[in-house]
Amino acid sequence: MNKIFNSFSFLRRQQNRSTTFTFTLNNSLYRRYYMQTQILKENRLAKEKSPYLLQHKDNPVDWYPWGKEAFSKAKSENKPIFLSVGYSTCHWCHVMEHESFEDKEIAEILNNTTVPVKVDREERPDVDRIYMTYLQASQGGGGWPLSVWLTPDLKPFFCRHLFPTSCSVWKTWFQRNSLKNFSFMEKSS
Repeated sequence: MNKIFNSFSFLRRQQNRSTTFTFTLNNSLYRRYYMQTQILKENRLAKEKSPYLLQHKDNPVDWYPWGKEAFSKAKSENKPIFLSVGYSTCHWCHVMEHESFEDKEIAEILNNTTVPVKVDREERPDVDRIYMTYLQASQGGGGWPLSVWLTPDLKPFFCRHLFPTSCSVWKTWFQRNSLKNFSFMEKSS
């Protein structure tokens, strides 16, 4: 293990000397290094038993598991729910986690504008079936990871399979689809 971290030290020194130096790391190796060098705050998924949900416990996204706590927060704060459905052996689920959910800017967007909820489709096939049917009916196809925006009453209003991963695309989507434009977001007088 020391050899691994010694090589990382060398790579970090080289990276500091040249801003164009880049390297690709095996995801699990990178995670071990990241865990050793960062102080990470675990989110609510740390208390879950699902291997898929536990993979997301260190994301900067403030994930909620599917349940009453998330639903009541969405209703009390009048925010939509961002539902992300996947499973532990899904390649694209891991890609989206690494490229989107580990990104601090995207996490900030999701945390400030939605109540983010993560679901393991193997643990909750009922939830997966409902929203995958919506995706297939509205877009003609489906797949995982499944990203769905829901009203606080759990009605879907937008969905995508593998939402684009660049931060600028996330920001653009939120600017174009200002959440205040949705009628359910307007506070009752």
